Amino acid sequence: LKIVIRRLEGTKTNVQHSVVEGERNGEMIEANVQDYLKEVNDIIVEANKLVDAEDECCMGLFPNPWTRSQLSKRFEEVTEIFFEGMKNGKFDRISYRVPFEVISSPSDRGYEALNSRTSVLNEIKEALQDPKKFMIRVYGMGGVGKTTFMNELAWKVRKDNSFGVVAITPITLFPDVKKIQDQIVEAIVSQKLEQQANKELRKRELCEMIRAKKKRVLIILDDVWSELDLIEVGIPFGDELDSCKLVVTSRDLTKMGTQKEINLGDLQENDSWILFQKMAGDVVKNDEIKPIAKQVAKCCAGLPLYISVVVKGLRKKDVRAWTVGLIQLKEFNHKELENNVPLALKLSYDSLDKDELKSLFLFISSFGINCCWGLGFYEDKQTLIEARDIHYTLINDLRASSLLLEGKPEWVQMHDVVRLGQNLKVIDNFFFGMKGLRTLKLYRMAFSPSIPSSLYFLINLHSLNLSGCDLGDTRIVAKLTNLEILILGRSSIKDLPEDISHLTHLRLLNVSHCYELKVIPANIISSLRCLEELYMRDCYIQWEVEGRRNRSNNANLSKLQKLDQLTTLEISIEDASVFPWDLQFSTNLERYNIILGVMWRFQAQKSGDAPETSRTLKLIGSGWTIISLSTIKDLENLFSYSMERNLSQLHEMKIFHCEDMMEITASEKQEDEQEVPNVVLPELHSLKLSGLPMLLSFYLPLTIDQANLSIKSTPITLLNQQEQFPNLETLYIIQIKDLKSIWSNQVAPNSFCKLKEIHIENCESLNYVFPISLAKELQQLQDITINDCAIKSIVEKSDSSEIAFMKLKEMRLENLPRLTSFCQESYDFKFGSLQMVYLIQCPMMDTFYHGNLTTPNHTKLHYG
Repeated sequence: LKIVIRRLEGTKTNVQHSVVEGERNGEMIEANVQDYLKEVNDIIVEANKLVDAEDECCMGLFPNPWTRSQLSKRFEEVTEIFFEGMKNGKFDRISYRVPFEVISSPSDRGYEALNSRTSVLNEIKEALQDPKKFMIRVYGMGGVGKTTFMNELAWKVRKDNSFGVVAITPITLFPDVKKIQDQIVEAIVSQKLEQQANKELRKRELCEMIRAKKKRVLIILDDVWSELDLIEVGIPFGDELDSCKLVVTSRDLTKMGTQKEINLGDLQENDSWILFQKMAGDVVKNDEIKPIAKQVAKCCAGLPLYISVVVKGLRKKDVRAWTVGLIQLKEFNHKELENNVPLALKLSYDSLDKDELKSLFLFISSFGINCCWGLGFYEDKQTLIEARDIHYTLINDLRASSLLLEGKPEWVQMHDVVRLGQNLKVIDNFFFGMKGLRTLKLYRMAFSPSIPSSLYFLINLHSLNLSGCDLGDTRIVAKLTNLEILILGRSSIKDLPEDISHLTHLRLLNVSHCYELKVIPANIISSLRCLEELYMRDCYIQWEVEGRRNRSNNANLSKLQKLDQLTTLEISIEDASVFPWDLQFSTNLERYNIILGVMWRFQAQKSGDAPETSRTLKLIGSGWTIISLSTIKDLENLFSYSMERNLSQLHEMKIFHCEDMMEITASEKQEDEQEVPNVVLPELHSLKLSGLPMLLSFYLPLTIDQANLSIKSTPITLLNQQEQFPNLETLYIIQIKDLKSIWSNQVAPNSFCKLKEIHIENCESLNYVFPISLAKELQQLQDITINDCAIKSIVEKSDSSEIAFMKLKEMRLENLPRLTSFCQESYDFKFGSLQMVYLIQCPMMDTFYHGNLTTPNHTKLHYG
């Protein structure tokens, strides 16, 4: 039963990861998924009780036969429930997007439409429509509600279609240019910028994305403390691009070349009381509390942050607590109100009902979110995953008290008035006398030529975070033999010292985004036997290749299989040839993200210096859920047909800029009488192919004609009847220049029956999109986007009399110079759900359709 419990817990964890990802993307979780997680928790609790009972059912030294008999029957029942629970843990969909229009009430969005704010909002919107103004500054003191106000502005301009894309990115006291770039790109194309270290390439790529966007783009830079170099970020502005506007928020009028400055002041007294009442609820209707509450509201001086934290600290209290709160607020010096905002936060802090919440808030204020394990918060938990679940529960409680701002589940955002400080310099003897210190975070500090030698005295240190630091000699870190967590992400470290192998208690190592890290000595990885989580994203290490004659002292990737406790792995490998063919990961591995290839590296190579790679990439083991490849030379195919059985759990496949790839699945020769095998990817939901100029087909089996001793030729299409993708929902085909047909006239039954989104772009040889036989199968299709292609029609000519896309909601046809109509023959078209059709730069289209057309009454056509 213990084994079965572990398997079910693994299934539950996988579902929870998908839930977190959905929530991170702003999606709602399906009700049946929530019910499943609750039921599974109940089952696991009961099963653990049975396991404990089994250990107790003894009479002296001998088992109690009757008790064991009863337990045995219950074991069978629970085990049956377990397997049913594992079966039910496979969902077609975990989450869903809520239509943008459903949030119609400002209060539902966490915003109150107050008179003193509406006038400012209208002033900003008017300025954004002025072609002479491309950058607007909104300034106001801390706590006045600038961030919430910007979220409302973003919602408004999206809703009235004045801007098609809105990106909001917090700048903070220490701007992170790469993070700013990533957040803007996510808003534009729903993906992150390639993580190349070359700053010029990143900036140029972002600039080109903004310029290429057909819709108007609004970028909101929130909480700017000093002048930000927009050119360095890659944001085009001014006369060169009228379609991109910027709104900057700050506490003062620090100049950034803005054309208009708008002050967001405190709320008028009447608005303050309205907001106070809505947040407090019925408690302020109490005859005893109401007069006190009105005075409390006045003491908040029109600051929404003040009002929020004070209300949440008092609304569940009695009249005595309200009276004490009023006395404390009256003691504030309102002339220095901004400096006293933390005192209002203290009221909310004092109202917390758990000491662990108070401790967590204080430590996050001082050290950030990543230090809690080292401080012993969760020392009674056995694994990092278990501790993380408890951690996020407490974080949500702090958000509910307004002590933390709302944001992504995995991030913590604290109001800037809580934590303001100056750059620190650590002297060499700084850590003398700190032997009891358990966690240490030093962020973006310079330690050159070496880290302070007094660090050696921190013998009880469990967690060390040197994120973003300029590091010289780091050998002293290896002296901290009790370390369990070591974070060096985004630092300037160039090599890990060999002595790191002495950190045998290490459970988490993070060197992600260490762009200068090249060397990891051979013995380090295999020595860290307690390691549970390893993060090596976007650091391009020169891995040793197993079996190579001229061996270096670098580690090779095969050492990863020595890490028996590893549960999480994130790693970037720029040269596919160093990936071991026989690599077998620990069975404990639950989460992994393995990226092969890196764009900027190979672009920088001369053609003759490109690294040698195998022409077929081998994916060893099973359980692969995501495959993502970018810019790998000499790779002609991704996997052989015989490896297809290892991909039964594959959810997502992305292949970008592999210029030599000819097919995804390697062809296998078949005798004339043999049946051509199928490639079946039962769980594939997303397939994205881009920048593959040599690609002929996903799978092109070769059939040998024995009589003529020749290879039979078959019409070449990207997808044919040999591929079966029964759960495919998203298909992107971009920059495949010789592609003439996507589908053959015959496809396997139900292969594309769940397809919802098709995006085709820059396929200059393509004649049409759908054969009529496939069009009838696409009953779930909701979105069609076709850009920059030479197609003459969307659907191929045939003898059929009716074409129906009953769930299609949006169709975007753009820059199609040869397109004459949706279909060149006269058919009856049925579009039962069509809401919007975009026809942009289609000069040859005189008639959208021939025959009868059935659409909903509210269908809109945008022609340009």
